[in-house]
Amino acid sequence: MGVGTLPRKSLHTLEFLAEDKVDLLSIRSCSREEILREPKSVFNKRKFLYNYRPNEIETSGNCALTIHALSKSGLFAAAFIDIEDEYTTLPAHVVCGEITEDTNGVSVCEERVGSVEMIRFDVEVLTDPDAGCELESGNRGKQFEYKIKKGWCSYSFIQASPPYRMHRHSTHGYEDVRVSI
Repeated sequence: MGVGTLPRKSLHTLEFLAEDKVDLLSIRSCSREEILREPKSVFNKRKFLYNYRPNEIETSGNCALTIHALSKSGLFAAAFIDIEDEYTTLPAHVVCGEITEDTNGVSVCEERVGSVEMIRFDVEVLTDPDAGCELESGNRGKQFEYKIKKGWCSYSFIQASPPYRMHRHSTHGYEDVRVSI
């Protein structure tokens, strides 16, 4: 469960660990969807590897991975992985819940709706969020404090002066915690 980022490279080996046997795994990008039924592993039925080799479309930018794992016993897990690309080169400092990190050009934040989070840049940036994803601290500056909105929001921050570097920040706001008993 969760969100994360990966650096730009030609091959990513993703390791999956589950509390139960995974019966179906869905891996989806902007260009493809792979459905693995009863994914096999040399390790065991709860841990396995997946080699993700991005194609030309996926490496051209703004093409995250969404992953869903399901089991017959009711396990549901989901992940969102955004991948750096040649256009996202503006570093940022991000505070998201208990995680504080310095990122290269892509960042993600998943927290409960209404949580206050922050993203900061060393240079002045501009952004123009979609309706419903507005930032409470405005659309121009170096630091933005905002409340997590319900569902997904994606923000493109562009440096206000040359060389006009860009940072992509995605957020996911949830209201309910999924648990299986």
